[in-house]
Amino acid sequence: MLVAMKIVFWVSASVVLYAYIGYPVTLFMLRMIVYRPVRKAAIEPTVTLVVPAYNESRVIEAKIRNATSLDYPADKLEILVASDGSSDDTVALARPLCDGNRIRLLAFTENRGKTSVLNDAVKEAKGEIIVFSDTAALLKADSIRQLAANFADPKVGAVSGMYQIVRATEAQLGSQEDLYWRYETSLKVWESDLSSVIGGHGQILAVRKQLYPFPS
Repeated sequence: MLVAMKIVFWVSASVVLYAYIGYPVTLFMLRMIVYRPVRKAAIEPTVTLVVPAYNESRVIEAKIRNATSLDYPADKLEILVASDGSSDDTVALARPLCDGNRIRLLAFTENRGKTSVLNDAVKEAKGEIIVFSDTAALLKADSIRQLAANFADPKVGAVSGMYQIVRATEAQLGSQEDLYWRYETSLKVWESDLSSVIGGHGQILAVRKQLYPFPS
């Protein structure tokens, strides 16, 4: 019994150590052997920026204004704000900022969860490229251009942006969260070098609409 417990302990410990140490080391070494650079180019495909929101009255106005100020041709950038049955003033605050054309509000009355809202929003999207961005994340002016450049390579199906904590030392647990995201970002960069990114940041993530996995 004691031997079995020791085996279970060391196997469990090994799995944890591999996840946090072994996997990053393996990625770092592999990328020095197997490396496929992305063929980037300054292209301007049509883009739909999807902003899912649930009770985001505190930040929704700033998010929409940030989206409309991005350095990308206005006629090629559509903004969809998708409210997941918000019970606060999210919809009331967002509606005056939406023109029903370039900036549209999808005010779903029922709270169904983020995945369901994203599925419906993407169906409404007109862009070739779908960019997802949470309400609390403010995008840099050239972020859409930086994402789009990667899609000049026909083998690229999805692109994850880089998430950074602003003024990390001023926020509660800010430094710890900043360290965590730096770690996560490093993993994604190394995975990208191997053409095998496993996941992306919900704060800024782009995918070709034709590759979006709609539920059957």
